[in-house]
Amino acid sequence: MRRRQLLRALPVGGTLSLAGCLDRARSTVGAYPDVSTLDSDQASLRLMWLFDELDAGTVPDGETVELLAVGSGDDSHWVTVAAETDDPVETTVTIEVADGEKLYETTVSVSNSAYLGIRFAFRARYRVHVRSERHETTVEVSEERIDCNDSNFAVLLAADGSVRSRGATTNMAC
Repeated sequence: MRRRQLLRALPVGGTLSLAGCLDRARSTVGAYPDVSTLDSDQASLRLMWLFDELDAGTVPDGETVELLAVGSGDDSHWVTVAAETDDPVETTVTIEVADGEKLYETTVSVSNSAYLGIRFAFRARYRVHVRSERHETTVEVSEERIDCNDSNFAVLLAADGSVRSRGATTNMAC
């Protein structure tokens, strides 16, 4: 009972830190992760076979045009973007947190041999907007996906102007 009285008597910041909630409060109140560029040797892309299931089997053998990291940490979830065609498709990718705050925007040329990879390593909800002259889609990334499991959400910009996508996770107990 004395702990509750002590917590009530402290200012809000003191109450949160003593209650063990300060880290959680910081991650949900205006604290946005940094977005940085990864070198290709820093990447550990998983589940790229998803592009095989989207009939774009050459993508996993391709090169990255840009690798991004949203936050840092051991837990992660990937979103990868490629195009079905040999011809590069100029594509704008915008990463936002769930409240609509834009974290990063880039324009790259993706194809069936060049893709963009985004590694989410900060637990939060995100939206990834993917736009080209003929394509548009939004990928929702839930914070539950950013965990110890290998997971990827593959986005393929199809030659006919449609967007095909597929996601997978190992879903092992963390």
